[in-house]
Amino acid sequence: NHLFNPFQRDLPAYHRARLLQYYARRGRRDPGLYLSFVNLAVVGDEGDVFGNLLAIQAGIADEAMAHSIVNTVGAAHAGSSLPVRVVLHPLSHEHDLWRAYMGRHRQNLMHQYHNGGIWPFVGGFWVMALARTGLQAAGWSELARLAHANALDDWRFT
Repeated sequence: NHLFNPFQRDLPAYHRARLLQYYARRGRRDPGLYLSFVNLAVVGDEGDVFGNLLAIQAGIADEAMAHSIVNTVGAAHAGSSLPVRVVLHPLSHEHDLWRAYMGRHRQNLMHQYHNGGIWPFVGGFWVMALARTGLQAAGWSELARLAHANALDDWRFT
């Protein structure tokens, strides 16, 4: 938890974990989510929705963190495109993590596949996260939207 949520008040006991936590925090504000990766040079701050929803379902996120994740995903309107985007902030050509080969090979284009596309099963995890954090009415509403998205003509998830 310390590495992927380095904005906690307590410090990890292991000195290398403290160092990575320092590098992950440096110059950043708490995004309200777990980071997708951490190393000495950069962190994954794109807002990995699926990874964070899995953290809720697996019980890795405590109650406060689970609510923070749900609130952050909701505030980013990640569910405004059916059913929910898989990242909050898709990488653009200007982002530090963008690599030239991505453009050459038409990989990781914004709002496609794992760079902000929508995956129905992630929408299901979004529904479960809402229910787990006590937002049953919102969960039912999102479940109806997910069912609607899966019923659209010529809509394919391959």
